[in-house]
Amino acid sequence: MNDGHYLPLAPVTADQYRTAQTAIIEAMKKKGVRSIVLGSPKCVDSYYFRRGGEPSPDVYNQTLSSLAGIDKEIAAKEGVVYADVFGSTMDAMKKAKTLRE
Repeated sequence: MNDGHYLPLAPVTADQYRTAQTAIIEAMKKKGVRSIVLGSPKCVDSYYFRRGGEPSPDVYNQTLSSLAGIDKEIAAKEGVVYADVFGSTMDAMKKAKTLRE
């Protein structure tokens, strides 16, 4: 989750993330790992996430969503399984908050 550096996503951050994630998968394949699941980052809570006010939870969730999209692209390119942890945690958070209201 900290791969986004708690900032709006910058192109250099996206490139570094893509390179690092791909390198991890390639290293696993090189060692003979046969089943790889690439899981995206999770979301941050829309109320409790606080980093001195910046970025807002909405902005940082957009960063994390973009990183999740990068993971999905890498998984397809590398032929590994993609797990949408971001989408699952975002859906769960939204449902939980409706139960609270």
